Parts: sequence; structure tokens; C-alpha cells
Amino acid sequence: MKTVLASEHNLKEPSGLSDRIQWLRDYYFRGTERPWNNEFTSWTTGTPWDIIYNEMTFYIVPETYTLLNTLGASYLQAARPVALYPDFWKESLAERRAWFVREVIVNYVPQEI
Repeated sequence: MKTVLASEHNLKEPSGLSDRIQWLRDYYFRGTERPWNNEFTSWTTGTPWDIIYNEMTFYIVPETYTLLNTLGASYLQAARPVALYPDFWKESLAERRAWFVREVIVNYVPQEI
């Protein structure tokens, strides 16, 4: 049996990165120390009949399906309210969805970059 003491090859290290790409790479590797770290967030109109879009239904790992109802309920409980403009409910469903998503992304989701 042959014993290997050390690798003959070094791990690839990035070089020649632009300042922006270097910053993004360093930011990524800060992980949970970052103010924004890809944690799931949910948002609500604040109405009792509100539903939360649940991306979990797109996962194909069978063992996650037992958690879907619990996760969906917890997203609704943790949802942060979004202030709606006065005529929000007079718009069509497509217009309300488009406005809601834009409003959340532009004015509610933490932005750092």
C-alpha cells in the first residue's frame, strides 16, 4: 500500500481578478458574517387570506415532502408585511403580483451590493 504524504499539486487560487470580482468573492466567503446571506424571506399583504409562494414544491427529493406543510405555515407566520398603495386591490391579479414582487425587491429585500 502506497502512502501519500502531501499533494503534488496546489489548489487552484484565483489571480488577476478585477477589484469588483475580488470584492464579490471575498463577500461570498464571509458566509453568515454577511448582513445578507441568502436566507429565505417571505412577505405578505397582511390579509388573512394571503398565501405564500412556496418554491419548495419544485424540489424533487422525496424526504422533503413531509416538511412542506410545516415550512409553508412557518413562512406565513414569519412573513413581513408590505405597505400597499390605496388602489392595490382594484388592479388585476397579474398587475398586483407584478407590483408586489417589484416593491419587495426594490424597497424591502436587503441590498448591499
